[in-house]
Amino acid sequence: MFYYHPERILIDKAVSEEPLTRQICSRFPDVPTYEVKNYDWHKESSVND
Repeated sequence: MFYYHPERILIDKAVSEEPLTRQICSRFPDVPTYEVKNYDWHKESSVND
């Protein structure tokens, strides 16, 4: 089984109250979460590639 542990969780304000968002965050209670608005997701993914 693949074990994944993120270093941070970025949450767009548009989905911050969605059940799936809450479920994901509850699986990683020790990981810092940050709410963002109009975040440049393309820039983030190109840094991690």
